[in-house]
Amino acid sequence: MRQVILASHGKLAEGLLNSLRMIIGEELTQDVETYCLFPGENPNDFMNKLKERIATNPQMEFVILCDIKGGSVHTALSQLCVHHNVKVFSGMNMNLAMDILLSCPQVIDAQVKDSIVKNAQDGITFLAADDLKAEEDDEF
Repeated sequence: MRQVILASHGKLAEGLLNSLRMIIGEELTQDVETYCLFPGENPNDFMNKLKERIATNPQMEFVILCDIKGGSVHTALSQLCVHHNVKVFSGMNMNLAMDILLSCPQVIDAQVKDSIVKNAQDGITFLAADDLKAEEDDEF
């Protein structure tokens, strides 16, 4: 079994979960949790609560998607990687979340991790008017 947790500063995690439900449906996202850090809160408080769940559920894989690499949420939750059943990703985005929810096997190993990260990165693109002009020129 897998528990996916979307973790962010502010309401980004909640917004991403709402978007996921719109695109892939309630059924595939019913077990996804969110953690939103707000001013004055300490991410270590959530980390300590989660640590207890992880210790009492060694058969469950906990996959945590954080918004910013090196941010306070990521730094606190990365401490949980001392447990064999915890995986933490940073740079949370729609591609990353959808890949984990739709096409990821039950256990994320090194090979699967590399594929997940590559797919998330491949979803980031840039397009501007100059790019459109170059595409038009290539067609002729």
